[in-house]
Amino acid sequence: MTQNDNSALQRFNRIWDRVNAAFHKASGRMGLADSELTILYMLCDYQRPFSQCEIIQLTGLSKQTVNSSVRRMEKAGWLVLGERSNRHRKMTLTEKGHEIVREKVLPFMDLEAGIFDQWTEEERETFLGLMERYETALNEIAEQIENTRR
Repeated sequence: MTQNDNSALQRFNRIWDRVNAAFHKASGRMGLADSELTILYMLCDYQRPFSQCEIIQLTGLSKQTVNSSVRRMEKAGWLVLGERSNRHRKMTLTEKGHEIVREKVLPFMDLEAGIFDQWTEEERETFLGLMERYETALNEIAEQIENTRR
C-alpha cells in the first residue's frame, strides 16, 4: 500500500468514525439507544416487518444487542413479535411505536434527506455508486478471510 492509499484509507476511516459519532449523538438526543434508533429506522425505511436475525445480518449489530433492544422496545410497547415462522418471529411496530417513529425517527430521516437534497443528482449517484462498490468489495474481502477462531 502506498502512502497516498494509506492516507486515503485513514481519511475515510476518520470520516466514518465521525459519521457513527454523529448518529450516536443524534440517537442520544432523541432518548434512544443507537440500536433502538437503528431498528426503528429500518422498520420505517423498509416499511416491512423484520426478524432479529435479519436486523443482525443487515446491520452487523450483535445478537445480544439486538435481542436486548427488541426486549426493551417490546416492554415499552413500541413493537410486538409475531408468530414464529421458520424459527423466526417478525417484529412490527405498535401504535405507540408508530408514534415514536413519527415523533423522533421521521424528523431525523427528513433532516438526513436534506443533506442529499443539497447535492446534485450526479453527486448523489457518484457517492452512492462508490459506497456500493466499497461495500461489495469489503464483503468479498470478509468472505475471503479465513476463520482463525480456535
